[in-house]
Amino acid sequence: MHIGDTITIAPYSSSTEALALAVREGLRNDPKSLPCSLFYDDIGSKLFQKISELPEYYLTAAEHSIIFTYAEDLGIFCDSEPPGRPFRLIELGPGDGRKIFPLLHALLERPCTFTYEPIDISNGAITQLLKSLRAEFDETKLDVRAIVADYFSGLARVNIDRTTRNVIVWLGSSIGNLTDKEADEFLFRLWYNLNHDDVVIIGFDLRKNPAVIRDAYDDPGGVTREFNLNLLRRINRELGADFTPHAFDHRPIYNSKIHAMESWLVNREYRLVTIPTIREKFSFERGEKMLLEISRKYSEEEIEAFALRGGFAIEQTFYDEKRYFADSVWKVVKPHRL
Repeated sequence: MHIGDTITIAPYSSSTEALALAVREGLRNDPKSLPCSLFYDDIGSKLFQKISELPEYYLTAAEHSIIFTYAEDLGIFCDSEPPGRPFRLIELGPGDGRKIFPLLHALLERPCTFTYEPIDISNGAITQLLKSLRAEFDETKLDVRAIVADYFSGLARVNIDRTTRNVIVWLGSSIGNLTDKEADEFLFRLWYNLNHDDVVIIGFDLRKNPAVIRDAYDDPGGVTREFNLNLLRRINRELGADFTPHAFDHRPIYNSKIHAMESWLVNREYRLVTIPTIREKFSFERGEKMLLEISRKYSEEEIEAFALRGGFAIEQTFYDEKRYFADSVWKVVKPHRL
């Protein structure tokens, strides 16, 4: 067992070509938009780590308290049926990985055999995660195989087969960045890639006072603003574009109709942006808004509906003390229930 030095990279997931295609498609939309997956280059990942440490950003603290409080219970779900059967603990988008550490400790206390296989789109995030794992754990006891890729390219590299038990961990309420249709499609693809009785542990940010939510996405120190503007700087760096980031205002809006925070950039003055790599120019009118992210907030009924439509049975859902956040344990049901 060891904490591996080798990082498997799925090249296309982070290539210039993939970035160019996503930017071209997004800027042709009306209104213009950019997918939030583009936030997480190495600089963006470091900025998001700073966001996660802000007192206003309740999501990280709430979920960390869930994993810390219920680590042993979660460990039982990972290691069940039959007890002691080897399994893979596959984490999607671990970032710096700190939230899952209590679960890893709990599993190492159990008489089970598992490999921890984090998948993240950021090479820098995975490098930092491996460093943190070496500082936290005995390398002779924890077997780690890290992959730099988007989620499904990473799952393809994991080479899931029909004899393997898998536990997918998807924390942070990343599902909230998707529309309901996109979330259903994602969950179905996840279900399709897994085996009957495999387990998914998935995080959901719950509905609450909109003022609490708004503060989490508009911190007074401006870290979230820099996180958003870094996406324009990334397009400049990697595609040779001539965005003027400081000429855009960061404007988070809570959309009560869909119970979601929306992160917009608003252009102050008319400008024409050239992106040489894709051989296109895009005009931005004065006051024109560009959507970078939605972050949905869920009811318990919506969580149950997602599981049912996706082909999962809810085993148990855990909450933080304030009931701001939920981590729900689902089991794969095959054939599909619907």
